[in-house]
Amino acid sequence: MMEEILQCWLASQHRLALPGLGTLQMDTAAVELDFINKRITPPVQQIIFAEGSIKADKNFYQYLANSLHTDETNAIIQFTNFVTELTNKLYQDGTTALKGIGEFTNDKDNRASFQPYQFAFESYSILSAEKILRHQESFDVLQGDMANNSTNAAWELEQGSNEQIEDKWWVAALILFAVGAIAILFYFLT
Repeated sequence: MMEEILQCWLASQHRLALPGLGTLQMDTAAVELDFINKRITPPVQQIIFAEGSIKADKNFYQYLANSLHTDETNAIIQFTNFVTELTNKLYQDGTTALKGIGEFTNDKDNRASFQPYQFAFESYSILSAEKILRHQESFDVLQGDMANNSTNAAWELEQGSNEQIEDKWWVAALILFAVGAIAILFYFLT
């Protein structure tokens, strides 16, 4: 019963303090986009164990008391006894399991380590991703730190390339003017 309650608390609050043993923290590894290999890796839930003596918070004890249908003092006593049994079994046998969460092991330096069980939702497969461009459809595009529409972005890109060509016309005119001026001076001076 206690283990199921701890599973629910860890899943909903992403943190479970086991006084005298350590803290279990649930972390989500982000989705990975691999553009070169055209793959999308799904998010992965991980449980990270940090050894140390940390007290459980007041909200946890209230939740535990409600789940056990008892008062808070009795819930604290039951939880403390459960963690004490878990810790004693770990240091006597070298290993103990927290049902549905993971397994604690004791190494040669008498330090606890934790190996989480694989979650059912970690079995999502890696997806293949193909790049599809739809030139007729409009969608939002992030350019630097500014959001823009794909139609506007394409138009601005075209205008930018035309402006570069149009901005350089005066260089050719200046060169022709200089060549013409030199030719006229050369004609009149010789």
